[in-house]
Amino acid sequence: MESPDDLVNLNSQFVFYEKELRELRIIKELIEGKHKPGDYPEIVTRAIRDGIALPLKYTHSFEGLLSLFDHSLITHNMRLYDYVSNLIIKLFSRDLLMAFKNNRPKNTVLPNPPDNSRIVFLKTQSNMTFADLNSFMYRVDIPEFFAKQMNRIIDLNVVRAVFNNSDVNNNQLLPPIDTLRASFKNETLNIKRTSLLPKTIIEKFQFVPIIYVTALFDAYTPTMNWKAILEHELLKKRKGLFKKFIISPSIIRQKLSEGNAPENIVDSIQDD
Repeated sequence: MESPDDLVNLNSQFVFYEKELRELRIIKELIEGKHKPGDYPEIVTRAIRDGIALPLKYTHSFEGLLSLFDHSLITHNMRLYDYVSNLIIKLFSRDLLMAFKNNRPKNTVLPNPPDNSRIVFLKTQSNMTFADLNSFMYRVDIPEFFAKQMNRIIDLNVVRAVFNNSDVNNNQLLPPIDTLRASFKNETLNIKRTSLLPKTIIEKFQFVPIIYVTALFDAYTPTMNWKAILEHELLKKRKGLFKKFIISPSIIRQKLSEGNAPENIVDSIQDD
């Protein structure tokens, strides 16, 4: 004799299979085109989810899309909402999508749009590893320009791993300037490895002067090697007969002061 728990389980299974049989029967009828567009949006949604091909009148007609759109709001189904919204724009227009939104069922709210790839990256980059960024690059919503910037970060982190002889996949993601900073710190050690020299990295990855000058100061200020900074070839460029600072002398004086350089060294930086 079955226990009470067994009877409850049997009853639950009966309800489940009864519901399943009903839905499969309706799907069969939909495939045969026996219902009007807009009927049974919950069953049409299941068919879409399960990859079951239905006549287009249920998924691509005005009535079918309106029914699915309303159903997505009532059931808070974000995936269905995105799917139907994109179809409405593709098959009809953005104006029709706006009309659907303005005439949505009472007591329903429009879902907040998901964060785009740039926002997601900015929110998570501080905790990202190199492997995380590689996975992030599989997102389909990354614009071309942003993808180039991401690939630049990936390549710079690969170079950065060389300096500390580590497995890049296990490393915490570091900002581009960190690679340049490490390059300046190890400049004398890598004199024969030109690919690791600051000048090569600056040219390859197109660092702007204010960034690479900041990296130069960051690398040498802790050891107070002011001579290495002020005589570095990248700090000045030739203009006519003379070499002039690559950035404003006032910024150089500011960085020297922030690094607690002696006053005579700070005062030696004259405006061009």
